[in-house]
Amino acid sequence: MAVDTPKGFREVLVDFEYDCIGTAAGNGIRVLNSSDTNDTAYDATASAMGDTARGTTSGTAGDTANLIELSLAALAYRVQDGQLIGEVRQQQDVITNCAMNFGFNDDALDDSNTLPVELSGTTFTRNTNDGVIFCFDTDATNDDWHAVWVDDSTVTSTAIAKLRFDGASGKAAAYWTWRIALTDQGSGNRAIAVFSIDTDGGTHYEKEFADVIDRDVLLTLYTGVENRTATAHQSDVDYLYLCASRV
Repeated sequence: MAVDTPKGFREVLVDFEYDCIGTAAGNGIRVLNSSDTNDTAYDATASAMGDTARGTTSGTAGDTANLIELSLAALAYRVQDGQLIGEVRQQQDVITNCAMNFGFNDDALDDSNTLPVELSGTTFTRNTNDGVIFCFDTDATNDDWHAVWVDDSTVTSTAIAKLRFDGASGKAAAYWTWRIALTDQGSGNRAIAVFSIDTDGGTHYEKEFADVIDRDVLLTLYTGVENRTATAHQSDVDYLYLCASRV
């Protein structure tokens, strides 16, 4: 959808070619990380892809005991300014016994709680109050990626079959790209959201939903991985990208 943005956009691209990650906001820190006990937090590391951010969960069982998170430091982005776009390119070495989130969250880090959104069977459980999220969870009935959003602490009531990216199941050791584009619909209306996935094999998935989240809530870009049983998971983030209409 075209939007009138005469003031242009502000962009944030973090490809981890310099040390920009920290546990608290500070000079030069654009990205925050967090990890639970015995986990290894995301940090810049050299790889065949160039510099990436790598984090690892330990192999200890427990849903809330093993969570690694990465997000932009600032809660500074909202839909009402026009358009808000977030993108990540990421891979996991193991996609069994885990849950993953990517998207816009109202909290930079959820620390030792849970991911912003989880999926058991066909029921979402939210930790966030406001967010627009890609969710993958091996506790779900179908191990595919799902679109989900939370507005004013209420999870969408949209049928699970409409939220599911049928066929876009988790894949180990493969870089995929996830993208969410939020577009303002004007005063009194919630944002439109377009969720898209590009796989390593070139398959493109896309879904659009109207009225997903209030236009004035402040958000940041977030990604996180949580283990489900005694399985370690290594996550590599190639880049984080955000594009937002200027005020």
